[in-house]
Amino acid sequence: MKNLRFLSLSLSIASALLFNACDPASTSTCGDPALVAIPAEADPTAPELTWMVTQASETPSGPISSLAPYTGANVNITAKPTDQVKVYLIARDEESGVRRVRMSGGFGQTCTTGSSALAASGIIPEMSQDLSFLTVCGMIQWQLPEIPIEVGMACATGYTLSELGFAISGTAENNKGGERTSTLTITVTP
Repeated sequence: MKNLRFLSLSLSIASALLFNACDPASTSTCGDPALVAIPAEADPTAPELTWMVTQASETPSGPISSLAPYTGANVNITAKPTDQVKVYLIARDEESGVRRVRMSGGFGQTCTTGSSALAASGIIPEMSQDLSFLTVCGMIQWQLPEIPIEVGMACATGYTLSELGFAISGTAENNKGGERTSTLTITVTP
């Protein structure tokens, strides 16, 4: 009889844990520290956005590199044409989870010789991830893959670089409609 009572109690506890593991009303973390229960009520806070920028440079004393986080609505950094620059975007929302992350942008370049100038522009294709298929538990943090930024674009023969700049816009949305946008501007100094 004791074994039957113990088995019954064990099954009741296991059932309660199983059914409440991803219940938004429960205090559970959905069974994984990377997940958060999506609340039923509104979440007025937008996700946090962080640009991660890897920059490698050649200096007289040898190569140096850095990986730096940047936050804010408008982020401005500089690079040299000889640098190697890579960028990725991280979205984080601990209250209701990340639903969608996207980034896209473009560049403009001006090369000159004497009184002549050549101007070119282009796009950085959109990259996005939609996590709306997660309806009970959401991802606390999500990042888009790293992309290289071609800061060493060459000018046509006989021309020298006058201006080169990149603007990348990133947007993240949480599971309750909160949205934040940040723009990363990279200015290449000849």
